[in-house]
Amino acid sequence: MSRLHFATSAAVSAASVLFVGFASHCADAQAYTVSLLNGAGAPLTVPQGYQGQLVGGTTSAVMGNPGGPIISLDPPAYFGSTVAGIYGANQMGSYNEAKYTYYSKRFGWRTFYTVHAILWSGSDKNFVDLHPTSLTLHLLNGTSAAAQSWGTAISQGQEVGYATDSSGYDHPILWKGTAASAVDLLPSVWYDGVATAVDHGIEVGYGTSGLVTHAALWKGTAASFVDLQPPTMNTGQSTLALGVDQAHNTEVGFLETPVQEVGFIGYTTDAVLWHGTADTLTDLGPSGYSFSEAIGAGSGYQVGYAAVSAGAQHAGVWSGTAASFVDLHPFLPPGYLSSKAVTVDKYGNIIGAAYTGASFTGSVTPVEWSLPGKTVVSASETPAPNGRGWNSSKVTLSLMSPYTSPGSTLQYKIGASASVTVSGGYAQVAISSDGSHVVQYSARDGASGQLTQVSQNTINIDTTTPKTTEAFGAGVVTLKAADDKGDLPTIYYSLDGGAPAVYSTPFAVSNVVHTLSYWSVDLAGNTEAAHTTTLGAYAPTLTALSPFRSFISTSDVTVDCIGGGFSSASVVQFNGAPLATTYVSPTSITAVIPAADLGTAASSQIEVVNSAPGVGATSSLPFVVAPYAQATGGFNADTLGTTTFDMTPITSFVGFTPSGASVHIVTDANTEFLNSYGVNIGNWIGGLDESGLTSVTVTGVYANGALTAWVAQE
Repeated sequence: MSRLHFATSAAVSAASVLFVGFASHCADAQAYTVSLLNGAGAPLTVPQGYQGQLVGGTTSAVMGNPGGPIISLDPPAYFGSTVAGIYGANQMGSYNEAKYTYYSKRFGWRTFYTVHAILWSGSDKNFVDLHPTSLTLHLLNGTSAAAQSWGTAISQGQEVGYATDSSGYDHPILWKGTAASAVDLLPSVWYDGVATAVDHGIEVGYGTSGLVTHAALWKGTAASFVDLQPPTMNTGQSTLALGVDQAHNTEVGFLETPVQEVGFIGYTTDAVLWHGTADTLTDLGPSGYSFSEAIGAGSGYQVGYAAVSAGAQHAGVWSGTAASFVDLHPFLPPGYLSSKAVTVDKYGNIIGAAYTGASFTGSVTPVEWSLPGKTVVSASETPAPNGRGWNSSKVTLSLMSPYTSPGSTLQYKIGASASVTVSGGYAQVAISSDGSHVVQYSARDGASGQLTQVSQNTINIDTTTPKTTEAFGAGVVTLKAADDKGDLPTIYYSLDGGAPAVYSTPFAVSNVVHTLSYWSVDLAGNTEAAHTTTLGAYAPTLTALSPFRSFISTSDVTVDCIGGGFSSASVVQFNGAPLATTYVSPTSITAVIPAADLGTAASSQIEVVNSAPGVGATSSLPFVVAPYAQATGGFNADTLGTTTFDMTPITSFVGFTPSGASVHIVTDANTEFLNSYGVNIGNWIGGLDESGLTSVTVTGVYANGALTAWVAQE
């Protein structure tokens, strides 16, 4: 798709930096504290991601702390990269896997790149190429492999982005840490789309339906697709979803409406939100602003920008309604003409960027807006979750209240259970059972009675190792893994002691004895003990012959045997006698049937036999040797109508034809025309090629005469 309105579409030519920053939540029009998150040694771009850390887009992805050293994430030996989001210890983005340069007389030297989605784990050498090489993308008129791919967001062990097919259309993609886990989210009613954000199993984005763009929501599969475009929308209006807040069942984006300008069609945008369905669309466009977009969501708030005039976009925050909009731009120091907010972390800090030029141009500085004061409960998990947001053992959640006055309390609840109140400012919550547990917590000041905002952590625990099963037949290995938490573990295998590989689809093995080891690893890192099995050599299978018959012949006939499990040791047998056999592939071998076996009509049997390795024989298929039959006859061209020649019996026939029209020959169900035969009708001679048919029409301009010398097969 041409328009990528999610935040990573901002400047990608500068460096990106990862920062740590904590502050209190945003709630209303109180004075905000602004932190300009300048790093040491690297210019910054729009920050992406949260969890107390910031990251941005760049042509050489980097990360670091304010004033601290810069760590490059740019993969060695490649051609630039872009960070799009962060969750825990992982960073999501894209890198230029290959570079192509050519010379144009019109434009001079031009360079193009092949882009792959990428998942980092904190360094330039610790990354996974997520390009879905084994994924089949479904098109309107066929299928395609992925040509390029981009990463756009990451959360809780899931990554999203998009991949282009061979026709240049985009497909929204969901990953779970590996290229083999890629899922094409494109619904059958669309021909392209992009996934822009993910939060705890909910993916959002947009795609093209007809001539307009529709916002979309998914829950892990293309079949779960929810079209967020209201059916009552005016013609030409589009919606795009850019952010999601799973805890508050909120999706955000904007509504685009065409506007007739002088000499062209323009567009205006209004920030919107949904609560999971199209009919919940709510206009967030604030009064007094010309246009707006909501870009991110979290902690119950929505962030983005609204324009006070052309080029003067102001970062802002909503809390569910247009009237709740707070303009964040006035809290910036002088010198910035435009700004945007792109996300909000679980503490309510708003992260975005300020620009020295209008319309997000000029020098850019990452910014954090926050309200002063301790208004949230601090929370920490022991042990900390892995990069996919999971633990493989019980977890202790430690809660620290900002209030220390006598009578202060902490409150928490796990899932739908009753709320628990703890006196004082500290509590530990132990969670030991497997599953996803949402813990909500807050604190009350004993002196003023003031409450903090309600925050929450999702604790994911999986202490059970996955189970992998293996099936082997006709030389094909199929592996399946199951996990009682409902996720799809990553399957690994090793063949004959070779290097471990990630399993994605069933694979064929050669017809010799093999040793196969296989195991799975789930999102929590639980690793199954490896299973080892022996794959024995196997008997071949025969499914088809081409050709499957011949007429009585004085020449040899070559037949193609189609099936599986063939090898160079395979031999074709004709009525039990071996034939001269040529190995083509594991699914095809050819053999020559000598003319001596084709001299009389008969129904014979063909089978394929494997000598060691893979001893065994296929079931047999019939090969028919059929006889010729020949007949001649005449007709009277003076009688009008369609001539029918009944070939039962085929030794003689009579018929007639319309003058100057056609001859129509019809046989019974057991008679077919030969591949080639001649027709002589008066002074017109034609060659017919109607093999396999039981009727044929001969057209031409005929004089009176006889139909002679044609051949049919009984």
